[in-house]
Formats: sequence, C-alpha cells, structure tokens
Amino acid sequence: MEKNLMRGTLLLTASSLLTKILGFIYIIPFTALVGTSGYALYKYAYGPYTLMLSLSTMGLPLAVSKYVSKYNGLGNYRAGQDLLKAGLLLMTVTGIIGFLVLYTMAPWLAELVINGKDSSGNNQKDVVYVIRMVSFALIIIPPMSLLRGYFQGNQSMGPSALSTIIEQIVRVLFILAGAYAVIHFFHSTMTKAVGIGTFGAFIGGVGGIGILGATYLKRKPLIMKEVNTRRKRM
Repeated sequence: MEKNLMRGTLLLTASSLLTKILGFIYIIPFTALVGTSGYALYKYAYGPYTLMLSLSTMGLPLAVSKYVSKYNGLGNYRAGQDLLKAGLLLMTVTGIIGFLVLYTMAPWLAELVINGKDSSGNNQKDVVYVIRMVSFALIIIPPMSLLRGYFQGNQSMGPSALSTIIEQIVRVLFILAGAYAVIHFFHSTMTKAVGIGTFGAFIGGVGGIGILGATYLKRKPLIMKEVNTRRKRM
C-alpha cells in the first residue's frame, strides 16, 4: 500500500513538473508569434476563466477523491460508482452554467479589465473575444477534474498523471500551431491568433478527458465485478 502511494505521488509530482516546464517554454515561441501585445491579451482571458473554473468545480473533485477512497476501504464499491455518476452530472451542469455565465458576462468583464484601450494596444472588443474563446473550456474541464479525483480516490494515480501531461501537450501544440496558421496561412489578425490560443484550453481538455474516459471504459468490467461481488456478499 505504501509503495503504491509513493509511486502514485511520484507520478503526480513528475506530471505536474513536466506540465509546468511545458507551460513555461511555450510562452517564448507564442510571444514571438503574437508579440507582447498579443501575450498581454492572452493573459487577460485567464483571470476571469480561472475564477469561474473554481466556482464551477466547487472543490468537488477533491471531495469525491476522499469519499471514494473511504468507501472503497469499507468495501462499498457501489458508493464510489454512485459518487462518480452524480459528480459527473453535477460537474457537467455547473460547467455549462459557468460557460454561459462567462460568455455572457464577457463585455462587462472586459470593461473591468481595461477601460477603453490600454497601453498594450488591446481594446475591450479584443478582450471580449478572447474571454469568450476560453470560456468553452468550462464545458469540459470540470468533469475532467472529477474523473481525476475518482481515479485518485481509487489509489490509481497513473491515469490522472497521464491525462495531465496529454492535456498540456495537446494544449501547447494547438496554441502554437493554431496561432502560426492564423497569422501565416490565413493572414488574419493577432487577436484571432490569440483567440485560437485561448481555445487551446478546451482542446487540451478534450485530450485529457479522452485518456481518462478510455481508461475507465477499459477498467469498467473489473470495477463492476467488484461492485457485484460486494453486493452478493451483502
């Protein structure tokens, strides 16, 4: 048990370190593509998004992790499945609500971020656009976080670690490739390129949740076997 816990902790630590390194490195080529003005615009989108993401998840993934671990320890695997289903439904609903709120409130939030045109050369219309582009990530990130909490509650850190890495790799590649294509292939504006960059949060989430979903489906027969075995004993 202690060996598995240590291994899981190392996996999560390594994945967190790798994602932070990738998150730091991509800034250099991205800024070279969109300029300091574009990078400033990119950062404007993430303040409101981070706040809304926190409100959408409400700490539920961590709670699910703790309770799944608790009920599994008692041999009540059915409770873990019930928590997963209810949690995914709730995270999907709150994620969609968060997306609608952030998308709708983008003009008001943009006015709070900058008044008129700021020193970086961006205006409120630009900020509205990038906030709305990043808001789509709220549809998928909350349920993805819940799934990670479920796996961690099952003392299975590998899927969470792998999904974190895949999410960041897909996100970074999409940001760089998308921004490059918008500027050099489609000859569009810097604002459009930054908008594609912020949409990368959604695309990365698709990659991350895809790994978690595939892992769950692969393990589902064994999970249901444990649930049914426990039910017969009761």
